[in-house]
Amino acid sequence: HDDALQHCILGNELGHFLERTDGLLDEVWKSAPSGIRNKAYKLLTTEGGLRRGGAGLEVQNEYLTQFASWMREVICDVTACHLLGPAFFYAGLEFTAFDAEPWKGSAWHPPPLLRHWINVGELNHLGWDRSVQKYGKSLPAPTPPSVVTRAMINGAAGAERRELVVARCLLMLLPALRRAVRRTIKGHQLTARTFDRIG
Repeated sequence: HDDALQHCILGNELGHFLERTDGLLDEVWKSAPSGIRNKAYKLLTTEGGLRRGGAGLEVQNEYLTQFASWMREVICDVTACHLLGPAFFYAGLEFTAFDAEPWKGSAWHPPPLLRHWINVGELNHLGWDRSVQKYGKSLPAPTPPSVVTRAMINGAAGAERRELVVARCLLMLLPALRRAVRRTIKGHQLTARTFDRIG
């Protein structure tokens, strides 16, 4: 495809490579404070606080599987933000800007609204908000997680309960996820120049 922005999606794919080779999902889980980890696991396996009674084994597996998939995608998004900056964010918008239900995710991908909030937060951490201000521009204001969650709850036909539980647990683990990705990027000495070498 000739659209240069779509080439930036490769940053996400490189994130998948790093996630697999470095075991980032396991690192995120193990490095999170035990209290947060235990709370997330309880939510994922019993839906504690969202529905009375425990979930069956099959449902538990669906929750855990979707949680792992969403975490992997966010790991890849955060990695791509480090490698490509705002170009990756805007490339993502090309795929999701006209999504009729941006508060809805899938079995493999978090809702676009949630991904946008996480990505803008990482770009701000990297100083891109200050960089673009030099040119009289600004990054889009991130949508707070509470707004995302409300949108998921109040969405047309209502979001599935599983997505709400998974989103809540993802946000609980997000600080550990950000730290793990930053350590990996630093350890591999990856920068935007990585793509220059690949090209």
